[in-house]
Amino acid sequence: MIRTKVCIIGAGPAGATTALYLDKMGISSVLIDQAVFPRHKTCGEAMRVNVHFVLKDLNPAYLTELEDKIVLKSSKLRLIADCGKSLNLHLGKAFSYLGKRYEFDNFLISKVKSKVNIRLIENQSISTIEKTKSGYILQDKNSDFRLSTTMIVFAAGSNTNLRKQIETTPKPKTDKILGVRAYFKGVTFPDSTTHIYFFKNLHGGYLWAFPLPDGQANIGLAIKSDMVKANKINLRSLFEDTIQHERLQPFLKNAMLDSKIDGATVTLPKMSQSISGERYVLAGSSGLAINPITGFGVGHAMKMGRYAAKQVQRCLSANDYSASFMRQYDDEVYEMMGDEVKGGLRLTSLLKKTWLVNGLIRFFGGSQRFCKLFANKDLAENLHNPRFILKALFVR
Repeated sequence: MIRTKVCIIGAGPAGATTALYLDKMGISSVLIDQAVFPRHKTCGEAMRVNVHFVLKDLNPAYLTELEDKIVLKSSKLRLIADCGKSLNLHLGKAFSYLGKRYEFDNFLISKVKSKVNIRLIENQSISTIEKTKSGYILQDKNSDFRLSTTMIVFAAGSNTNLRKQIETTPKPKTDKILGVRAYFKGVTFPDSTTHIYFFKNLHGGYLWAFPLPDGQANIGLAIKSDMVKANKINLRSLFEDTIQHERLQPFLKNAMLDSKIDGATVTLPKMSQSISGERYVLAGSSGLAINPITGFGVGHAMKMGRYAAKQVQRCLSANDYSASFMRQYDDEVYEMMGDEVKGGLRLTSLLKKTWLVNGLIRFFGGSQRFCKLFANKDLAENLHNPRFILKALFVR
């Protein structure tokens, strides 16, 4: 029987970050994952600027290594309508990192493996989580693996039955996004701009094209599950047809598929959901990390990992693991990302109206004044300032 004060289930960005912050606080933990790293993860792989801030806070050397060897930095976003009209947005300081999750997750795990306060257990599945008076007992199917822990940080994703075994307030039913993606090599992007295409045949979904280091690209599409069902869509066939679209050929004319076409399901968060309870917190996509409109989750997952570690520290210091004490974690996470999640959930309904999205891109993309405004890197920091926008639009 392994005994620990803190067990983290799931060694993705949220779980690994939690463990690294606990180590920085001098707190030991056990980190468990059913996979062996490095392992593949199907996702869009654009990682928001929060990754930058978390790594810099953990150890500035981590950030230097990431930017030098693993990712591209993208500060520009191009939205392309079905008619071909486009709108270029400069994201200012809200840039993204573009890189393979295979390499990024293994980068984080390499830091985990260097810490004496973190016991990483790979290739270990868990079948049951039993509540006790003093915590939880985790075990595998045959009871060959058993672990006793005072509290759990659950970071094993949203599509698992394990979460249901610890939740005192079950997660409400939510919408899902279905997606497929593949890697390509020999891609000729002119720069590191992220491309998002709103084609009519995607039924309210979108296709992304993210440049990666060394002339590679991550290309995929995402559609809400209800639209897939209503229109009887075969995602793989739709993907194979859509990448032949003339709008992509300038980038892909000499490109070759460099992976299989993988699929994934993303469960959208709900503003009403609880992300903690007695002796546990939910982090990453198990909690509130997924941006409903973009599907981005890594940056928020890592910030949730930081808050999870902070909550663990509070619990150990106060010897209080009650559900009411855990609410501090909910409050901090909702304050940090609640508005973004709420806004994203509203915008998912807008995306279903492809004609409206395309119309907005045509309108703004057809105006020199708006094009100039959106291409201004200062816009992202001044969206709350009407005087800045009016001056940019009407003062020559």
